[in-house]
Amino acid sequence: MNSLDDNTLIRLVLEGNTSAFDVIVRRYNTKVYSLAFRLLNSVEDAEDVAQDTFSQAFKALGSFRGTAKFYTWLFRITYNLAISQRRKRKPALSLNSQTDSQGEITLPSDDASPMKNMEDEEGKSLMDKALGMLSLDHRAGLVLKEIEGFSYEEIALSLGVPVGTVRSRLHRARLELRAILEKLDKERGDL
Repeated sequence: MNSLDDNTLIRLVLEGNTSAFDVIVRRYNTKVYSLAFRLLNSVEDAEDVAQDTFSQAFKALGSFRGTAKFYTWLFRITYNLAISQRRKRKPALSLNSQTDSQGEITLPSDDASPMKNMEDEEGKSLMDKALGMLSLDHRAGLVLKEIEGFSYEEIALSLGVPVGTVRSRLHRARLELRAILEKLDKERGDL
């Protein structure tokens, strides 16, 4: 069943085969969690949003029209839930620098020098902090484009905005990110 495409799995779920939905969850769980984590800066909130995403997707699967890719529809649910979750709490300003794009704890490789590992970790920490300082709209666009590899059209569908808006938000987000990184790097250099 793992080799079936999304539309076939969706059809099977709608026909009552709930194990087909388990395949969908396994297929997209890491990506959904990663997006939620990048948007919310919190492991606990990301876990809640990921779980709620699949719960809502299961309930609303009959409304999936198939005009867009399934993961675009699923990521739209994730984004909406992340916005709701974000409104419930104060925003955090930085991400955990000890995690990779899926939120998993990373360890330095054995073959890299300690100095290189430290520089990589500092750079990642700086980038995570800068991403955390962006608005949710800017951060979402950058995460979907640069980390998830979405096209402009897929981002537009996921965020529910026109493609032109995606392009302008990404342009502004990159400019803002560059300015934040320069400021953080300067502050770090002044220490």
